[in-house]
Amino acid sequence: MRLTKVNGLNPNGSEWTPHFRELIKDVQVVGKKENATGTVFGILKDNYRNNKNIIQRDGIILDIDKSPKEVWPMLEQALKGYSAWIHTTWSHDPSKDCYCYRAIVETSETIQADDYESVAKNFIMKNPILKEFVDMGILDTTCKDKARFYYDYSISLDRRKYAKHRYLEGTPFKPIVPIIPTTEKVSSADSFMENIKRLDLNDLDTVYAGTGTRNKFEASVIGKLIKEHRNLKLVIAEALSINETKIVPPEPDAEIIRQCKSLWDKEIRDNPDFKPVDNIPKPIKRRTYTLQTMAELPPTKWLVEGLLIDKGIATIYGDSGSTKSFLAIDLAMNLVMGRSWFGLDVPRPIPVLYTALEGFSGIRKRCEGWVKENEIRPKHFYLDADDLLLGESGSVQGFIEHYRNYDLSGGVVIIDTFNMACPNINENDAALMGGIMKQAKTICNELDCSILIIHHAGKDESRGMRGSSSLKASMDTVIHVKQDASGGCSWNIEKLKDGKDNIGFNYRLKEIDITINDKTESTCTIDTLGEIKDKSRKVKLSSNQEACFRLIRDYLFKLIPDPVEDMEIVVSNCASQWTEHPSAKRTHDMRSAITKLVLKGLLDRGTYVDGRKDMIWLTEKGKNH
Repeated sequence: MRLTKVNGLNPNGSEWTPHFRELIKDVQVVGKKENATGTVFGILKDNYRNNKNIIQRDGIILDIDKSPKEVWPMLEQALKGYSAWIHTTWSHDPSKDCYCYRAIVETSETIQADDYESVAKNFIMKNPILKEFVDMGILDTTCKDKARFYYDYSISLDRRKYAKHRYLEGTPFKPIVPIIPTTEKVSSADSFMENIKRLDLNDLDTVYAGTGTRNKFEASVIGKLIKEHRNLKLVIAEALSINETKIVPPEPDAEIIRQCKSLWDKEIRDNPDFKPVDNIPKPIKRRTYTLQTMAELPPTKWLVEGLLIDKGIATIYGDSGSTKSFLAIDLAMNLVMGRSWFGLDVPRPIPVLYTALEGFSGIRKRCEGWVKENEIRPKHFYLDADDLLLGESGSVQGFIEHYRNYDLSGGVVIIDTFNMACPNINENDAALMGGIMKQAKTICNELDCSILIIHHAGKDESRGMRGSSSLKASMDTVIHVKQDASGGCSWNIEKLKDGKDNIGFNYRLKEIDITINDKTESTCTIDTLGEIKDKSRKVKLSSNQEACFRLIRDYLFKLIPDPVEDMEIVVSNCASQWTEHPSAKRTHDMRSAITKLVLKGLLDRGTYVDGRKDMIWLTEKGKNH
């Protein structure tokens, strides 16, 4: 095999030519996965890791990530007959029902970099067990990062006993690049769909996976849609629908939109008789799912596990001087490095564009401080020094057109600050803010990226971020930053659409001297403090509910390690201890309070997991109340 060995996140590597049987040796015991060595399974120009330098790939890599159940035997069965290695990865922790494995399948020949995604997907989707892993959401089939490196076989000291690896005897897999079967010419989207129906269903998952053939297919279909509809909006909408349902894997929305606009302009140039129509001749096809097809949709994609959603809009807000931009820069640099942030997993390196609207020189200093503290200067971090006005379509479109040629697909655009991006616009006007957020979403769609907005708190910080409540409603993630009088800082998740909110971390600023243009200046970097802390808000309870909950909680805590009890026993014992309440009402009011406490999520009742019926127990929310 011809591979490239790298030292953690350093993009400079060295050529490595092991025999496949020598690929996995002793496990590396490291405190952080970033301290382990890594491997790019392919050859790189000048041994420098980026997607433009990848020459060819060697082997197929399968990552089983955070399975909630043991799947090692299934993985062995899936790869039976192939020459392959299987090993645990650094995050593997069976004690927390977190099973993480990597399989490396030997191939009989090297694979061209542009073909790797289609070859890997073909291998996966033709294997029933691997396809089941995809349906479970534990095996990712996307391979956009051609030069991706993988941390070598490693584990932390406290989980050393869980590490394991095994070589499977067999023959190497022969790479197969799927070919689109020839179909007859089509004259409309409907007849095109009829041709799709005539394809062999077993080939449907891979038929459009090849890059070159896929682009040819897209151009053909889009061209026919333009001639049929003569309305650009309708063409884009239908092309996006076809992309999502028939192209495997789907192209980024931005690429489909770019192709539509390019072919539309070409049609106008080349065909003088072509006359666009303003009215939409028929309803736009909408993406509609049944309960069955919804279950087949892929799980939520995270840029930062449990924090930032891919293609979402998020905000970091706080008072002036609350360290918002320091935190945002630290987040941005860790995203670019593909390095965990405050212990939250970042699954891959993510490009970041930072628009420094509130002061380029200050942001530059903070970036240089981070570089000095971490002793690395990440690539694919871009700092924009010019204006971006979200209230002006021309400014937004100019911004989009400028950055189309930057590799921001799947990345993040940080806007610092919202106020500077919306000068002289009333932030309390819900209608105006709706238009502003639509412009932000346009940037998301056109550049195929996520948006992170730095914003200020209102005059009363306890009431949240400044401006209309529609702003918070439109966000996927809201992060609140605070700094206390002693200089201690914290951030917590105030809102998270697809995850757990009210989680936070402590940190502090660490002062550091830097040199810019031969002049010594001071700035700060982020110093993480401690573990995750529970920021759950107290549930509001009436005096009776509070009294009953206190009695029930104290009673159940005495039963640890099995804090669950028969409902009638709890009512009887706790009602008798409620001495400040009228004796004639204790049992009735205790039952009434329990009903309310169940509705508020502090207690649960019914059949327990071990089959015992009519039981009552504390929820996680109740344990922390």
